[in-house]
Amino acid sequence: MKRGKVIFILLALCGLVLLCGCSGTTTVSDREKIEATIEGFFRALFSSRLEEARSYLVPGGPTETELNSLYEEFLEVTTQLAACEITVDATLGDVEINGNRAEATVSSLELCATCPGQTGPSCFSLSGGSFQLEKHSGEWLIY
Repeated sequence: MKRGKVIFILLALCGLVLLCGCSGTTTVSDREKIEATIEGFFRALFSSRLEEARSYLVPGGPTETELNSLYEEFLEVTTQLAACEITVDATLGDVEINGNRAEATVSSLELCATCPGQTGPSCFSLSGGSFQLEKHSGEWLIY
């Protein structure tokens, strides 16, 4: 009887460990959504689609408030890329999620432009940085 109780307790503990391990799937999903938000924002910004870029930002947040200044900072580059197809690949480092807020460290951000008359894309990397995000209606937006 004692042996049966020990086996039951061990099985129960194993089940508990498995259940606890499964809770991490939300973080992976949130991480993917955060990465997609950052990539979408920069793709829209460098494609001169200011309103689309704004859709990745928290309304009234500091980045949304500074968007026009940020756009003007990159205006020379975006003007040259206007006719090009833009792709962005963000590589995230640490992502800390605390309720509906998150901080994501971007290890690298590669931007590629395929322009008419080119045989292949021209790519350049931006140095990493840190982004504050908030979850609004299930979507992560840059704060």
